Order: sequence, then structure tokens, then C-alpha cells
Amino acid sequence: MKKKLMIVGIIVILLTVGLGGYYLLSQKIGDINKVELVDYDVKSYSYNLSADYPVEWKEITGKVKNIAGTQISKIIIEVQFYDSNNNLLKTKNDSFYDIASSYTKDFMFEYSSTESYYENVDWNNIKFKFTVT
Repeated sequence: MKKKLMIVGIIVILLTVGLGGYYLLSQKIGDINKVELVDYDVKSYSYNLSADYPVEWKEITGKVKNIAGTQISKIIIEVQFYDSNNNLLKTKNDSFYDIASSYTKDFMFEYSSTESYYENVDWNNIKFKFTVT
């Protein structure tokens, strides 16, 4: 009985890791053979400016790695926000310069409820686009 339970547990872990990796790969667009999305996280925050004016925002943090095998002069990271119908609502971008081979850079984006389309974002459907020059 313990052996069967252990085998089922291992299968569940392997499926979770395997499907999780597929989900992460489906989130990347662009120069993915030169830049690797090591990880990312979305955290929620809120603040009440007054009783009638609550503000919510999401902070998207992550790490990218230079996998090009040579120094990269510039990486542009664009995060794309979609609704549940896969309509692009908004993009935000940031740039990093002179990234040595196999080094990483941390990134951070914020999206506030005071910005357009915030309430329509499907937070399970954000994508990352990488452009390397």
C-alpha cells in the first residue's frame, strides 16, 4: 500500500513540474534562445487613500538570464497583459544593458488599479517578450 501511494505521489510531482514548465515556456516570446526567464512572481498589494478610494496594485518581479553564450548589449523585457479572451490590454517594458554571459538581472513591474484596464487583466495570462540587441 505504501509503495503504491509513493508511486502515485511521484507521478503527481512529475506531472506538476512537467506541466508547470510547459506553462512557463508558453509565457515567453521573442529571443528566447538568448534570454531565459528564470522565474517570476505576481504579488498583490492594497492601500486605502481614503474610505472611498482604495488602491490596489500588482507587483511582477522576476529574473532573466543571459544564455546567449556572449555578452548582450541590451535586453528589452516587455510584459504583456491580456484579458480572459486573450485580448492584449497593456504592455510595460524595461531595458538592461551590458549583461555578461550566464549572468542574471532582476526585473520589477507594477500595475495599479488607477491605470486603464487593470480590472480586466487575467493574471494567469501575462506574457513576457524579450528583445536582444
